[in-house]
Amino acid sequence: MKARLIFLAAICALAPVIPTQAHHGQSMYQLQQWRTLDGTVKQVRFTFPHAWIYIEVKNEKGEVAVWSLEGANPNAIVEAGTKKENIRPGDPIRVR
Repeated sequence: MKARLIFLAAICALAPVIPTQAHHGQSMYQLQQWRTLDGTVKQVRFTFPHAWIYIEVKNEKGEVAVWSLEGANPNAIVEAGTKKENIRPGDPIRVR
């Protein structure tokens, strides 16, 4: 019985430090098809775990649709050289 308690205590102590892999589903994305969008920035959210940019895009009929674009971790974006202040509402933007 004492050996089982020691084993259980060891597992409980080590569980928080065992590396885990985050799970990200991709079922909501079109991974096989690229699209280029020209629009206007509506909102920028540098939140964890991912940054988001919302853009307004006009279709062929002139109707406006809002697209949500998921980016990398805000720290990774800043390390790559782009700050939140570089993308502001009202700015024209082209994304692929």
